[in-house]
Amino acid sequence: MNNEMNDSEAYRILTRELTNMHHSERDALDSSSDYRAALDNVIAGEHNKAIALVIPLRTIAGAAWRVKQDKKFIN
Repeated sequence: MNNEMNDSEAYRILTRELTNMHHSERDALDSSSDYRAALDNVIAGEHNKAIALVIPLRTIAGAAWRVKQDKKFIN
């Protein structure tokens, strides 16, 4: 499997674990300096470390949306 495929799969896994991410939070992840580290952690099986890198990317819009949906950030 090539590296791009690994990255795509890692991103899919990470965002599936954080299914309640608001689009503003996904945008923040995509442009984050921790993006590469988050994917590398998922690839290495260190999902908790990847999630820890993503948690600070929560947004006010995302928090408000989750309150309306009665959902948590992490499933």
